[in-house]
Amino acid sequence: MNDKKIDAEIYTYFQCCSYPKKNRTIAYKRDLGTQNDICEILRDYGAKMSLATYKRHLSYLMAQGYIIEEKDYYILPNKEQAYLLLPL
Repeated sequence: MNDKKIDAEIYTYFQCCSYPKKNRTIAYKRDLGTQNDICEILRDYGAKMSLATYKRHLSYLMAQGYIIEEKDYYILPNKEQAYLLLPL
């Protein structure tokens, strides 16, 4: 990613829980778990993640347009040019 302030661990977790739907990549909130669950999962992978840090970093991802929140899911738009689409 071009922006060094982006939390790659959170973004990667959202990508891992995402699905293609109508030419968009979405992650259903029910599949992500609670905010505390996400923090615990990220800590298991070595990230130093408190609930306050998670909320702050997620807010920055949304402010930069990497994650768009909807009612029941998040949209992960294709913001970078380095992606390679792989067939399912």
